[in-house]
Amino acid sequence: MNKHKVSFVLLVLFAAGLLTTFSAGAADLAQLRERMRVRIPTINELKQDGAVGENNQGYLEWLRDPGDLYDEEERVNEYEEKVEAENNDRRRVYSLIAASQGVEKTLVGERRASQIAASAVPGVWVQREDGEWVEVPEEE
Repeated sequence: MNKHKVSFVLLVLFAAGLLTTFSAGAADLAQLRERMRVRIPTINELKQDGAVGENNQGYLEWLRDPGDLYDEEERVNEYEEKVEAENNDRRRVYSLIAASQGVEKTLVGERRASQIAASAVPGVWVQREDGEWVEVPEEE
């Protein structure tokens, strides 16, 4: 299984497994999972383009101005909206997990950032704990 599929499977398992343990409404959780699932191809495209990376807090972060990467303003707006929506949904997930585990949301985000970095595919940018951004190298 290639790393893209592994990343997708990990994200789905993360969302499916963890979200089902919370007391929030099942419909809300299902909608949250579905929104995140639908965004995966766009998020992966942005990562491969080097436009966004995964920061050490568990959120997507713009590394390059999308207007410099993409010609169409509509496309730029769509990408900006999707990154913002993804980060908002991640905040919601982290809050739910934090509440269920009695820990701070920031700790949940940091843990998730470590998981994301460990499964990141070559070419994706991740932020180390010390704040340094590194590109995941090609496999040898």
